[in-house]
Amino acid sequence: MNIHKSAKNDATVAEYHKDKNGEDRYFFTFSCNDFTTSNYQVGMAVSDKPEGPFRKLTEAEGGLLLCSSTTESETISGAGHHSFVTFGDQLFIAYHRHKDYIEGGDARYTAIDEVKFITIDGEDGEMEVPYVNGPTDSMQPLPEAYSGYKNVADKATVTCTDETADTKWLKDGLLSVHKVADEEFMDYVRETYISKTSTFTFDFAEETNIRAVMIYNSAFEKSIFLNIPRIEFTLEDNSVRVIRDVKFDVEQYCTMGGEYGNIVRYVKSGSAAFAEFYDISVKSVKITVEVPEGQESVGISEIKVLGKA
Repeated sequence: MNIHKSAKNDATVAEYHKDKNGEDRYFFTFSCNDFTTSNYQVGMAVSDKPEGPFRKLTEAEGGLLLCSSTTESETISGAGHHSFVTFGDQLFIAYHRHKDYIEGGDARYTAIDEVKFITIDGEDGEMEVPYVNGPTDSMQPLPEAYSGYKNVADKATVTCTDETADTKWLKDGLLSVHKVADEEFMDYVRETYISKTSTFTFDFAEETNIRAVMIYNSAFEKSIFLNIPRIEFTLEDNSVRVIRDVKFDVEQYCTMGGEYGNIVRYVKSGSAAFAEFYDISVKSVKITVEVPEGQESVGISEIKVLGKA
């Protein structure tokens, strides 16, 4: 991602991206609606030239780049007034949101979330567009260039004991955060579903140094997991280490209801159960995800294995 500057006043006017097919794209992003309300959000337009003309992307094309309403957030409001920041090899969006989720107004603070690119089938054919892993209000990895650790899950071959599970969504780098966004667009960012308690195995071709594991929950209340009963590590000497019962933090990430307060009414998008430990060198990681009693299935947005960058 490069920033194009205009010849007139050297001001930043558009974000430039060369896609996997070598096509040049320029994205013009804008904050719209009243900044004091929850409807404040970031939209996006595209052109193949820095000076335009720009075409506003539809919601089916990801034109609604950052919005708290589509996540039905109970803690985030008015996500907008933004800039793009590159730190190391990662791209982030820095933006304002309200200090008071209910009242809104002009009291705001700064938040950041990571930006990825996804391939969509748009009005102009196949095209790569930015996708924000957010807005989030949950524990996320520190930037790679700061922490020295990055997600190495994509280096592993993944299998699952539930043969119906489509594991490709587990390590695509995209968080399922939207609950009510355009259905066509949501099909580009999907979850891996299991219908029974299942184990995912990440096999690395060579010993890999890792520090943490994050299992991202579903964005949908009816599909969340509550417990990771077992995480098993096979070390380079073939010995095994185990972490048991990594709970999803319901108190932190859920709103409960029902007569006995045991029904999940709301779950924060982009939240994960995680385990952090001293650095270990592994050949494989096995993660067992439990389907709660009485629940038909569980959706997993992403699994991140954080290792040496």
